[in-house]
Amino acid sequence: MVRNVVTLLIFIVLVQRIFAIYQFRKYDSFIKKLKEKYLGRAGYYLLINKAGSIFSNLILIIVINDEDIIKEAYIYKGKFIFSGFNPVVDLFNEKISTLDIKEIRTYGKNLETCFRKIKEDYANI
Repeated sequence: MVRNVVTLLIFIVLVQRIFAIYQFRKYDSFIKKLKEKYLGRAGYYLLINKAGSIFSNLILIIVINDEDIIKEAYIYKGKFIFSGFNPVVDLFNEKISTLDIKEIRTYGKNLETCFRKIKEDYANI
């Protein structure tokens, strides 16, 4: 009985590791594609931040140009391997310096936290 439980636990840990590797590769692939899209184009910044807890994670990726305009914004929300990056169309073509955090609140506290950190990072560039 104990041997079966230990075998099951080892199996679960191995499967979890495999899924984690898959998620990391998916994230890495997305970032590489985004970087390649703006490679060689002066005046664009890629800002990434994450927020959350064990149960609720979120990654926010924003591409900003020299004029403070958000060209692209994506969120990765969730822990499942089927989760992916979804565009936050409400942020496209908005000026980051004047965008109100209250407008972001509708997406949840984690996105608000990420956005606040990205604004701080951008101000320090």
